[in-house]
Amino acid sequence: MQKTPKSKLNRYIKASTSKHINDNSYSNEKLKTPNKNNTSSKNSNNSFSTPEQLTYNSRLNLQEFTSPSGKSPRIVRRKLFDEVIDSDIITQAIEYMNLTKQGVISLNNFNMEEIYSRSTFEYQFNKINTTTPLKYKLNDISLCDDLNSKILFTTIFNVFCNPVNCGYFNENELDFIYSIITLPINAQMLLARMIKRSRKWFRKCNIKYPEIGEELKDTFEILVSRSICTFDIKDEQLSTILELLHVNEIQQLCKSMKINFKGNKESNIEKLIKLSKTKPLFPGLKAPRDTLYAAIFNILGYCVSVSALTWNTIDKIITLLIPNQYPQKSIADMFHMLCNIYLGKIVFPNISKCYFPVFSNEIHLTSYINAKSILFTMLQYIEKKNWKEVQKYGKLAMDILPMLLKDESSRLKHSVLPMHIRCYMPGYTWMKILSTSIEAFKKDKDKTRVVEILLFLLEQNCHMNMNKGKWYNELVSIEMYYHKNIETSASFITKALNIENLTQVDKINLMERAKKILKKKVAIKPVTKVNVNKALANHIHNMPKYEPVSITIDATGMQRNTTRSKSIWCIKNDTEGQSYGSVETVAFNYYCEQGFPNGLHCEGALPNILFCTLFWEELYDIHIPGTFVTSYQEAPSDLFTEQFYENRKEKIDLKLQIASNLNLESLSFLMEEKFIILRQYQSIMISNLQNNLQLKEIVQCLGVQGVIGICKRLIDNFKLWKAGFPDLIVWNYETKEVGIHLNK
Repeated sequence: MQKTPKSKLNRYIKASTSKHINDNSYSNEKLKTPNKNNTSSKNSNNSFSTPEQLTYNSRLNLQEFTSPSGKSPRIVRRKLFDEVIDSDIITQAIEYMNLTKQGVISLNNFNMEEIYSRSTFEYQFNKINTTTPLKYKLNDISLCDDLNSKILFTTIFNVFCNPVNCGYFNENELDFIYSIITLPINAQMLLARMIKRSRKWFRKCNIKYPEIGEELKDTFEILVSRSICTFDIKDEQLSTILELLHVNEIQQLCKSMKINFKGNKESNIEKLIKLSKTKPLFPGLKAPRDTLYAAIFNILGYCVSVSALTWNTIDKIITLLIPNQYPQKSIADMFHMLCNIYLGKIVFPNISKCYFPVFSNEIHLTSYINAKSILFTMLQYIEKKNWKEVQKYGKLAMDILPMLLKDESSRLKHSVLPMHIRCYMPGYTWMKILSTSIEAFKKDKDKTRVVEILLFLLEQNCHMNMNKGKWYNELVSIEMYYHKNIETSASFITKALNIENLTQVDKINLMERAKKILKKKVAIKPVTKVNVNKALANHIHNMPKYEPVSITIDATGMQRNTTRSKSIWCIKNDTEGQSYGSVETVAFNYYCEQGFPNGLHCEGALPNILFCTLFWEELYDIHIPGTFVTSYQEAPSDLFTEQFYENRKEKIDLKLQIASNLNLESLSFLMEEKFIILRQYQSIMISNLQNNLQLKEIVQCLGVQGVIGICKRLIDNFKLWKAGFPDLIVWNYETKEVGIHLNK
């Protein structure tokens, strides 16, 4: 809901048949209240031209379940993106940017506690300042058919057609954004391509876009004139500039500077950097640094980079469009996803469009973006196994967090902010950085630093308390196996078992370690054994009440071609020939002989599919403030918190009750029909079943209570139970038997 001022722009202009948007020639005397329906339809993160979707009937009706209609469900219609950008979105965005200029929309300073305690949000507009002229005009905007440009510009317009998002930008930033959206066509196309590339400098020879033009310098000069790009590479570090040169160019440069050029590129760069620091032999002579720079730029030609101002602006816009984007995703990844949305390759579930703010003000937003950027960079170093760099970010987090957590802890002391909103606090992201760096510090021979980090994480109560069980297990493991300190290990175990927020898996892991400690005959005091036994007795009910059946299948492994290739096993070797396959194929072959003719290697996806199919309406049709922050979201964010069930208790209990009363035929038919439709959405559901009949047969083999039991686990703690289920499912539809297999 939005409360609109009595005098507010309301002149919506339709696009002409040309690609130029006609300006709305309104004056300040003709300001009117906008059509509220029109305004709400252009909500913040909502307006990519997504393909038409099927809305699944979310009303549970027992009659529908027990009396199948027999009709085939309709399939989601796909359509290519071949239209111009919605002119209403552009008009609305320019309108709100002008209202910000006129003071109707002020800089945000939301009281998040008040908003989420009321569970309602109404944006308050200020009184318009009619003395301020309109600054941003529609007739300055030209659009083109280039797909990359459409993605960039539609992203910008979608963000600014929500007044809340305008309040995160000051007047100078809005002016800069206006300079972007009023670029000439070629400059639009070039910018859209440049921001998909790495955040670094590029040489002229490495930038080729023949669809824009053979010579791009004139187009770049337009971008540079508006501070969108820069040619000014001279202020960069010498090492950065030298990295742009090729190996033969570095050698040529060394030769001209009379340096021995034998060696690789890195060693030659070090020689040149060393030379740049030397002083001239005599006063008045040209310094070696000046001679070196002149020679470098003579070889390089012009270089260009997207400016820091542009990156900061793009980061804010992308974050406001998709606040919960995965930290490992780059701008290029986001463009790829948005492109697939345009082209109809991705369709997200239909959700409530009632968005709540997740950032209180601009400082909150930029702090979150900066922390997320650090996390993104660190995840890249982890992928490259560059543990030294990962440790640097862990140390940085340790420097920042004490003061940051002190501030956030005091604000959260009596907070009503839900857990899924707290994850947008900078402290949460810095905690994630520190927690993720543990793996790097564990690689040090000296474990002092990793123990210090783990103790810090455990002592704070501000964020990520559900991870304390994992951190305690790490700490106990280090004390047991590296420090050989059994007393300290036992102390940590007894302390850990008495805290809240431990999952069942955490408790079982700690208790297994406690049992190992009790078997020790030395290095442990009698009183410690008594305390450990007492802790075990208090939590014995958490231990599994059954022992899993273990089956050993004999097979001969084949030699691998590479270390990372999947293992290959000999399945059959007789006079008729030989056959080979993966470990899953070996297991399935064994179970076929045991009377299970059907099998599915689903990498643990089956419980996820059962849960998402049965509880789709509870996931996507129920409005919980702040759980959906964008239209491009795979799941409600509270699904990963302990509040998921409580937020939907009534609806979930009703679904469980109705499903329990269904006969097996009705439940399997319902699941099959829903799965056919829902698997086509980009959602939390893992849809790797080959066909819907497999699901129907598996449901009939599991039985009603089997399906419900699996779903209850995921309802209770989706984050914990979404992984770890069997890799291979086998079943016999005739005997209604099902088997599971976890590879080792």
